[in-house]
Amino acid sequence: MVAAPDDRAIAGAGALATRIAALGLDVAGAVVNRVHAPWPASPPPDRAAVAAALAAAGVADHAAWLAATFVGHEHRARGEARRIAALAAALPAGVPLCRVPAQDVDVHDLRGLAAMAAAFDRPGS
Repeated sequence: MVAAPDDRAIAGAGALATRIAALGLDVAGAVVNRVHAPWPASPPPDRAAVAAALAAAGVADHAAWLAATFVGHEHRARGEARRIAALAAALPAGVPLCRVPAQDVDVHDLRGLAAMAAAFDRPGS
């Protein structure tokens, strides 16, 4: 089962897993594709702190835009993380869940596929 990390796809994947289990079938695994990684600090810095740090680093001309972009990314990434956690809780016990990071470009060839395979979050590893 593969889902994007948005509300509708995650809800649909959870419901599908429940229906499959109710039929007595096994869910072999779940994959969440195009996942955005959050900033490792918790909580992440707010827009003002990011803008101030950027301005201090000499990029004052673009500090507000960069800070807004960062905060938007964080909002998206942390929302995805909450939805993925909800999906993991909805899956039957023992079903592996993999996260595939969002890529900078679409995958169209073996080189891109190899790069994506290297980025996989493999359960149990």
